[in-house]
Formats: sequence, C-alpha cells, structure tokens
Amino acid sequence: MAKGVNSSSHKSKLIISRQHLVVGVIILIILIGIFVHFVWDNPTRVFNQMLSNTLTTSSYTKTINDFVTGQHSSQVITVETGAVNRAYMAQTLSVPGYSDGIIKIVSIGTPTTDYSKYTVLNTLARNSSGKSINFAPALGLWGENSPSVSSLTEGELFNNALIDIVPMANVNPQSRKQLLNYIKTNKVYTFSGAVKSGSVNGRPELVYNVTVNLHYLQNYLNQFGGDIGLNQFNAKAVNVSTLPITDTQHVQFYIDTLSRQLSGIKFTGTNKSYSYSSYGANLQINLPKKYMKLADLEKYIQSLSTK
Repeated sequence: MAKGVNSSSHKSKLIISRQHLVVGVIILIILIGIFVHFVWDNPTRVFNQMLSNTLTTSSYTKTINDFVTGQHSSQVITVETGAVNRAYMAQTLSVPGYSDGIIKIVSIGTPTTDYSKYTVLNTLARNSSGKSINFAPALGLWGENSPSVSSLTEGELFNNALIDIVPMANVNPQSRKQLLNYIKTNKVYTFSGAVKSGSVNGRPELVYNVTVNLHYLQNYLNQFGGDIGLNQFNAKAVNVSTLPITDTQHVQFYIDTLSRQLSGIKFTGTNKSYSYSSYGANLQINLPKKYMKLADLEKYIQSLSTK
C-alpha cells in the first residue's frame, strides 16, 4: 500500500516539475521578446548601429533613381574600398514615351581616373537630312579621363559614389571612432517623429524621418575623405564648411533591422531615391585595357552626328 502511495506521489512531483519547466520556458520567451522589442530593436540603437556599419563597409551597391524635367535617370553603382578602391556604374537616361530617347553608359572609376563607354546611344537628335543619327560605330569604345596632375585623387565617379549624403567605406578603427564621435557631437543626422515599421522582401525595416545638417555634413565628408586617402580632403581640418549652420536636408532613412544596414533613402519633396544592397560582396571590377582619351571619344561621337 505504501509503495502505491509513494509511486503516486512521485508522478505528481514529475507533473509539477514539468509544469514549472513549461512556465519557465514561456517566461523566458516573453523576456526575450521584451528584450528584442525594447532593447535590441530600439529605434535609437538601430539608427546608431547603422551609422557605425557605414564605416565598416568594404563593398556595396547603390541604386539611384531620379526624375527631373521629363527625363528619368537610373544609376546602379557598385563600390569597393580597402585593398582596391574602385567604382562601377551602369547608367540609363531615358525620356518616357519615346523609344528613341534612351542612352546607356558604363563607367569605371578609381580615385584618380574615370573610364566610360556608351552601350546604347539612341537620341531624338536628327542630322541635317532629318534622319536618325547612327552612333553604332562609337558603341563599346572606352574613353579615359584623368586629372592633369596624376597624383590628385579627383576621379569623378569614385568621389561621387563615396562622398555622398551618407558616406560608406571600410575605415580604420581609430578614424572610425573619431568620425562617429563627430556625427554624434554635431548631430549630423537626427531623426524625429514616429518611427514606422515595415518590410522589404520579407525582411523587417524601420523608417525614420531624418534631418541632415548640411553644414556639419560638409565637415564630416571632408574628414571622411581625408581618412580614406582622398588627398583633396584634409582630415585634420574640422571646420571647412562654407554653408550656414541652419542649412538642412530632410530625408527618410530605411534601415534593415536584422543587418543594421541602410537599405534606402528618399529625398523629401523630390523624385530622387537611393536603395542599397549587396553589402560585403566579393567584387572584381576590372579596368579596360584599351581606351582613348574621353575628349577624343566625344569628338568622334560629334563627328557621327554630321554624317
């Protein structure tokens, strides 16, 4: 009889232990959810980690879409920094509603030199006989443009790709710390109002209304450019901006909450937007082996318009 009582008591203890375990697991899940929602996914934390990640980025792709005065421009720019500093751009210019109004350009840029070629050149222009101009002989020919002083790091594509509203590169730790401190101290980027939640391709993101102080951004870009080795900038000069301190730009930042990477920017009051992808991709941007001076290529294209 006593044995039966002991067995029943043992089973009851097991049931109670299992119930405690289930309750403990549920509490743990709730606590993790609270941590993720209020700490890990805290909008300020996500925003600051995104800014930090922009300075540890070795490569990325930026797509720029803009629509101005009846013309649509799309630029897909791939950038790599570090051991190799190069940028690759595929640009399309089009006039909506006109099949003849489309130009496609491929460009490759280094800190000092730009290379460009036309892959499609259909324009609305006509020759003196009123016929469409045949630009086919010029397609695929590379034109090279380099500074008059070879040591200057003024390559247009590479500079424009990096020295932008949110610069990105793989910066050394000491410079990264100084740059992040400058951003925070001078409030280069500040967000206000409600932070909205959304998703793109199944990935969660947060949307911020951001004010960019253009005066301090100009100083920040100068320091950033000098830190990554662009010698027309002086990283030690902390106040080079000629813009009023009150000059601002209003934008929306879209941030992937999982990767803490910037996924997009929309410029308030305009048709211009950026999207970002392929962070850290292994790139191989090869320079053309055969090319002419860009000025000579432009002269050749001009000569075709008279035929």
